[in-house]
Amino acid sequence: MKIRNFAVFAFAAAATLAQAVVIMDQIGPNNTYQSANIYASQDFEPAFDAYDLATIDDFTTTSTGFVLRKVDAVIGFWAGATGPGGITAYRLSIYSSPVAAGNNLAGDIAHLVLGLHQVTATPWNLGNGFQHLVAIPGLSINLTPNTTYWVGLIPVMNLSGVGQVGIAETVGFAGTFPMNSNNVQANPGQGFGMGRFWTVGVNSAYRIDAVPEPSSLAALALGALALLRRRK
Repeated sequence: MKIRNFAVFAFAAAATLAQAVVIMDQIGPNNTYQSANIYASQDFEPAFDAYDLATIDDFTTTSTGFVLRKVDAVIGFWAGATGPGGITAYRLSIYSSPVAAGNNLAGDIAHLVLGLHQVTATPWNLGNGFQHLVAIPGLSINLTPNTTYWVGLIPVMNLSGVGQVGIAETVGFAGTFPMNSNNVQANPGQGFGMGRFWTVGVNSAYRIDAVPEPSSLAALALGALALLRRRK
């Protein structure tokens, strides 16, 4: 009975510790790391559907499977837009590759259309493109071990009478990982005449929090149980 109680405790402890795992951070602890460079990521009105595009960046899981719980991004505005007031929704996608994003902005791994009540946008660095930190909590997206994914946040906002929005560039921050300067823009409608996707070559301001998947937590608990048994 004591061993069982210890195993339950180990499982609970592992779950608690897992809540704080950051598997990607290209934002940093404060608003000093985002530059004035903003890369368009926007779902335009129907008249400009050919120009819908996503700015995406990659991250790779470790040998543990994860459940993605929260995505943060720093967005910025120009061409008349001065904040998120013109945004009507947010599209969040997880892609298997830039090719997948170039084929369809609805992510092949996960795609969510989020209402404004599901997203928090707060001023972040108003000196550079009216930047805001967007936080999207409460997610549940399964990620497999040792796999590279691409994340993209696409605000839904009209161009006419409103302006443009995109994802900020991060500079001067070491990052948790990857910080490998290979972000991509995807434009399946090819309105920009640059193909379905192209490499920009900077770091986009994204951050991802996740927890180990239940099977991984169970393995941790079983490992603790085995250790207790050996000690007895």
